[in-house]
Amino acid sequence: MLDGRDSPEGTSTAQGDKLAIPDTTKYDLMVTAIKAALAGVPFVGGSAAEIVGYGLTWHREKRYREVFEAVLDDLERLHVHVESLDDSFYAVASHTAQLATLTNEQEKLTAYRNIIVNSSLPASPDDEMRELFLTMAASLTGRHIRLLDAFINSPKYGIGVTNSADFHTIGGTYKAISEHVQGFNRRDILELCINDLINQRLVYYQGGEQVREASLLELMADPLPTGLAYDFVAFMNPPQELSHADPAKDKDG
Repeated sequence: MLDGRDSPEGTSTAQGDKLAIPDTTKYDLMVTAIKAALAGVPFVGGSAAEIVGYGLTWHREKRYREVFEAVLDDLERLHVHVESLDDSFYAVASHTAQLATLTNEQEKLTAYRNIIVNSSLPASPDDEMRELFLTMAASLTGRHIRLLDAFINSPKYGIGVTNSADFHTIGGTYKAISEHVQGFNRRDILELCINDLINQRLVYYQGGEQVREASLLELMADPLPTGLAYDFVAFMNPPQELSHADPAKDKDG
């Protein structure tokens, strides 16, 4: 079931049976081996190391395909011409696709897709900033990305303020985030993620360290995104042309 296909014809997946490998493509052989391993069926002529190797290859190819199919769809909607793509774009696309094989977190996969798409546009950050943003994205979890996005794009999460600067008006940071952003029902997790974002220079508290230490507990201040954070989040979100576009209309014409 890993790739949505049925088992190859002529094979057996019953417990205890040997799984005969049909004369087929290397990709089908790899999928067959993975299915056999997951089903607990001995793989004729294949060691555990071979099956793991097939599995890694399968995962990498599957993730590359998912990422680039989505990217190509976006590029078509943006009417980006292949001849306009330069070495910088392909370097970012290659690096980002490799990073995408290292996670199953949807926020990160979506961010990586958007990073590649944004790298194709004239307003894209320069090469050094792209590398910096990629390094930052790779070091953060989906929770971090979701939290930072909620600080900047609060209405997107159903939070009734423009951004985190006004969290104090609706009960404070913990109330706003825990009630509206998935994965933050625990205060210690929220505090940890905010501190991580502070260390990355993406969030700060007005008033310095003393306010930072007391803010979540005493609701003395709101976490504020830095200018770098706004650029970073924009690079990880769909370009405005896609955010406001009608996919069906773009596809039809």
